[in-house]
Amino acid sequence: QVYLQALLGLPPPRYAHVPVVLGANGAKLSKQSLAVPVMPVDARTALFHALRFLGLNVPDEAQRDAPDALLAWALPRWDLSALDPHSSRYAYP
Repeated sequence: QVYLQALLGLPPPRYAHVPVVLGANGAKLSKQSLAVPVMPVDARTALFHALRFLGLNVPDEAQRDAPDALLAWALPRWDLSALDPHSSRYAYP
């Protein structure tokens, strides 16, 4: 892919990794570990906590915002350099 991008005159991509989300038992949250899925009715709360997990200082009152409004708030504030790619973090209970 990088070779093809170079042939097309495109800049190489920037790759990044985000911290692994761990459950209370220390296992990563995934389908493989049978983690409970996020239900559509909980999308707003899940997004709020995910943004906080990723280091954004989301105001408490934003938890009541619709997901699209919350994303609109978060996008200009996202800073990948604030993440430590070598750490794992526990999910909110």
